[in-house]
Amino acid sequence: MSPPAGASSTLRLKWRSASAKAKSGKGWFSSVFINDNESGLLQDYEKWLEHLAPHEPVANYLHNRTGEDNADAHLKRQVMGREVVVAITKGQLDFGPWEQIFYGEFDGRRRKRVLVKIIGEGQGSVTT
Repeated sequence: MSPPAGASSTLRLKWRSASAKAKSGKGWFSSVFINDNESGLLQDYEKWLEHLAPHEPVANYLHNRTGEDNADAHLKRQVMGREVVVAITKGQLDFGPWEQIFYGEFDGRRRKRVLVKIIGEGQGSVTT
């Protein structure tokens, strides 16, 4: 298996649903994480997260008594994290050979934005 083209020099966001509920367009919670770009691993994440915090039955979560139905999404996001730090070496994002940045959508209700901050020499930030 060879590294993905540009793996050490490009920022790639992979849009993945991390629960069956996200596939139906419900909800809003999300995560950003770094790992290997391997389809089996990404499917394992979906299965594992749904096992840890299944969407149904929604009545099992105290948070859902507020009128929301997204307690599972909060828990999944807590496990996966909401930010990543990537070293830049010689002007290139410094990933392992198969690593990429992934976006995990656990709910899907609200618009999101990605904020990229560059800290160090030539400080600044870019919002898209």
